[in-house]
Amino acid sequence: MAPGPDQVSIGLVGAGKGGSALLDLVIEWPGAKVAVVVDPRPDAPALCRARSLGIPTATHHLEVFAYPVDLVLEVTGQPAVLDDLLRAKPPNVQVIGAAGLRFFWDLLQDRVEVSRQLQAQLDLALVLASTLDLKQQIALVARKVAQACGVDRCTFYVWDDPIGLVIPVTSQSATGQPNERMWNAFTDQGQLKLVQVPFLYEVIERRTPIEIEDAASNPLQPAGWANLFHTKSTLVVPLFRKDRVVGACTLDYCREPHRFSTDQTALAVALSGQIALALENTQLYQDITDKTSQLTSLLESTKRTTAIKDSSQLLPWIAEEAARVLKAEGAGIRILEGNELVLVAHYGYSREGLWERVALGQSASGWVVQNNQPLAISDMERDPRVVSRHRDVFRREGFRSLLAVPMRIAEQVIGALYIVAKSPRRFSANEIEGLSGFADQAALALENARLYEESERRRNAAERLSEVGRLLSQSLDPEEVGQRVVDSLRTLFKAETASLFRLEAGSGDLVTVAVSGDVGPTPGGHLVLPKDTGAAGLAVLERQPVMTANVLTDPRITLAPADQARIEQAAYRAVLAVPLVVKDTVIGALGIGNREGRVFDSEEVWLAQAFADQAAIALENSRLYGELRAALEQVEASQERIVRTERLRALGEMAAGVAHDFNNLLAVILGRTDLLLTRVKDPEVARGLKDVRTAALDGAQTVRRIQEFTRTRRTRPFGRVDLRELVQEAVELTRPRWEDEAQSRGVPYEVRVEGEPVSPVAGIAEELREVFTNVLINALEAMPGGGRLVFRVRSEASDVVVTAEDTGCGMSEETRRRVFEPFFTTKGPRGTGLGLAAAWGIVTRHGGMIDLESTLGVGSTFTVRLPTAGEVVSEESPAVVAPPARTARVLVIEDEPAVRVVVKEILTDAGYTVIEAADGAEGLARGEAEAVDLVLSDLSMPGMSGWEVAAACRERFPNVPVGFITGWGDQLDPEQLERHRIRFVLAKPFAAEEVLNRVARALAE
Repeated sequence: MAPGPDQVSIGLVGAGKGGSALLDLVIEWPGAKVAVVVDPRPDAPALCRARSLGIPTATHHLEVFAYPVDLVLEVTGQPAVLDDLLRAKPPNVQVIGAAGLRFFWDLLQDRVEVSRQLQAQLDLALVLASTLDLKQQIALVARKVAQACGVDRCTFYVWDDPIGLVIPVTSQSATGQPNERMWNAFTDQGQLKLVQVPFLYEVIERRTPIEIEDAASNPLQPAGWANLFHTKSTLVVPLFRKDRVVGACTLDYCREPHRFSTDQTALAVALSGQIALALENTQLYQDITDKTSQLTSLLESTKRTTAIKDSSQLLPWIAEEAARVLKAEGAGIRILEGNELVLVAHYGYSREGLWERVALGQSASGWVVQNNQPLAISDMERDPRVVSRHRDVFRREGFRSLLAVPMRIAEQVIGALYIVAKSPRRFSANEIEGLSGFADQAALALENARLYEESERRRNAAERLSEVGRLLSQSLDPEEVGQRVVDSLRTLFKAETASLFRLEAGSGDLVTVAVSGDVGPTPGGHLVLPKDTGAAGLAVLERQPVMTANVLTDPRITLAPADQARIEQAAYRAVLAVPLVVKDTVIGALGIGNREGRVFDSEEVWLAQAFADQAAIALENSRLYGELRAALEQVEASQERIVRTERLRALGEMAAGVAHDFNNLLAVILGRTDLLLTRVKDPEVARGLKDVRTAALDGAQTVRRIQEFTRTRRTRPFGRVDLRELVQEAVELTRPRWEDEAQSRGVPYEVRVEGEPVSPVAGIAEELREVFTNVLINALEAMPGGGRLVFRVRSEASDVVVTAEDTGCGMSEETRRRVFEPFFTTKGPRGTGLGLAAAWGIVTRHGGMIDLESTLGVGSTFTVRLPTAGEVVSEESPAVVAPPARTARVLVIEDEPAVRVVVKEILTDAGYTVIEAADGAEGLARGEAEAVDLVLSDLSMPGMSGWEVAAACRERFPNVPVGFITGWGDQLDPEQLERHRIRFVLAKPFAAEEVLNRVARALAE
């Protein structure tokens, strides 16, 4: 083939290794053409290479001039050959011998390298011009760079400077063969912090290429990447845009470690600018395309949203449309209700496991609404703003990234719209802007739908109220008017049920006058709510509307077992109940039931109250026919006294019942712990068991304090208490709340105890510890954004004084004066108003005083003053456990198997013979069948009670002492015990030592 017009025709004399290398270099230079290769050896390497390329060959060096050559390169190194060539060469042919080839070699190599770079840049430019599809273009560029640089793989990373994250873009092998496992591992990286990619951090600092010859041992390579991606050697080249490093290109050898040549580095650097520009241009094109598509979709969506008037249809459609517009797999909407965000619509995933309600600042949506700005999260697994419960749900559904934006109406945030994608996705500014625009349009459409629904509801409400009013003027039948009321309300509220109740003056029960919808099975045909039960009962009791999202789980609401079972079979859970009041007298209640989680707003409460007023008039008109005013007033006074009495009685019964059940549980824990302490040898295990024992004793003290609150306790032994140590314990016990939990929310607290050792005071450590725990928790709640609380302990005359000074929000004078009043609280439904009242009672019973000074905006200081301990007399000095003089036989009657087994093992370990019985009848039968020395019986048992067992024992075994085991021990009348000749009472929970002491003493008497 003849050379081109601008090409040099070269003849190569000498086809050894040097000739072979020179042949390869000349072939790569576009400005030259090899005319012939000459060598007398038929198997010379360059001859074989020339034949494979179709280049002519010859055997004698002078034959080179038989071909059209411009330049002859002699590489044999033989002077005679060079002399022959110089003598025989034509005038227009140049000959360069082996000795002068070095300069030619370097010049030729430079030209070849320049040619390579130009060709690679040309190829890259052709690739970039071939497509504007972002993913396809970047993949083709990466593959072409790998081929041009002669490596196994090329990878691109982009550095997002404003947020300091590294984003893996693409990774392609030179062969183009896919590796699904490695690609999944690459995409799973998501967004990385810069410190997680040391080689990128280093290349940004140096601004020059970095060579990593051994990827497995070099610290610049992220841990585990060498094995994960089969990387042996890496060349990292920075990508610049306007003198700023915007990312990196990595060239990898994957089969074996390899040094990178200067040519490879130079070529990679030459291509890097083109790569960076291509990435930017393609991204800009993609952004424009996406924005155009989003604007088109937004326009179409806006047209549709204005056409939908029903919010129940509009909300799900908005969620689905948001996912479609942003090309995501899922979406959701949360609307602001008070200080909570309610999940009102979702698309593309199951809402099972998601919180229906989240507080402001909680979760990604809460963060968006609180801060009124978008939030883009490319990897939810790594972002703490996604709560763990939601993260688990999204992980289960396969979602990885999230974009949430506020929904605004006239600069007021009404909620949040979010989309979720199943791949680690970096949301662009266009996508954020697009979703924000869609959210604002959706918010406006939602507001329009709400206003339309509201106007329709008000119109319907006015019509229905007018109908009820006309009926009221025509009829005195409360059932006829009531049925119209509940039917109208159920329709207006789109509720599951509506019920009208009449308050029975004598019993305080609520009896239905009219019902609309399914309230669940009602035996007898009439629904009756026992006094003070249900949401309606609470509304009557508190004389104000009561709202609950779930009547079955609301701690404020008490339900009779039958009503609990009835509601569980009904379709409603959320309830709005309003009292029926006539002339300041509650005569009944109106209840509306709906799906779980529904929140009734103030407008709905007003509407329900308006209907309730109409129903109240109907009921009152009916009542006035049969009752005089004076009788009504007498009933009112009597009812008020009954309510107060029943509340105290119910509270006392509840506390006593809870105490009894907990005492049974604590008896097993304490007894088992004492037994284990006598058996274990390991000091660590013993120390742990002692902690369990201490906790059980503290629990027992807490139960006894509940009993004392309802005045069922009669004795309280005092001990010597170190207040400074006790305050320190309170601080440590609450540390998880004010340190660990608070720090997880980014709220800093400083809590410390100051002061020298002081004299002990007389008291009960558990109760006094509760005082300071209540003070500490009260201070933390007064410092929601963090602050400092300092306890100072000092001696003053014959007292020990503890002050607790916080830097919280402080209190008004009115609040400060009432803070120790029972049931007074500023915390709303979440507060009981008993914490500080109980603290005041504890300090007072200990002969001390508690006071408070507070300034709004500055903080509060609690002062507790307690007298130092004099001579402390215990309730009962423990007797020395005397081993039985003989093998005493003890009959244990206890219906709780766990308690019975514990008592048996305690006595058996001490050498007693124990006879067990599960009830009184069995115990008496066992006592008659075999002689016993002592009877130990539970007090509260099915069948025969402990009192009946004691009476039977007096008749059948008059000389056998009887003792009681009971959870009611602090309530037993000493005179009654004396009459029944009960030797002793073991109050649950009890220690093993106490059981043995009591039994030994009774047998010895």
